[in-house]
Amino acid sequence: GLFMAVAVQLTALLASYVAMLAERRSVVAAAASGESEIHAVAHDMAKAAAHNSLLSLISGRTVSKTGSNHRGGR
Repeated sequence: GLFMAVAVQLTALLASYVAMLAERRSVVAAAASGESEIHAVAHDMAKAAAHNSLLSLISGRTVSKTGSNHRGGR
């Protein structure tokens, strides 16, 4: 129901936030060690989390991690 949809959106938002925090930390690490690969991976993670959250919001579908639909398979 509505609770599950809100829970999925909040989970996606939290994942995006965590990925953005990882990206911020990687900027500091990259500046200190010169490793830009960490920054690129964290940036890709943040973009993917935001993209998935937006697609879920636009489509109105709530899909679990296993890929099953919470609306009875419709």
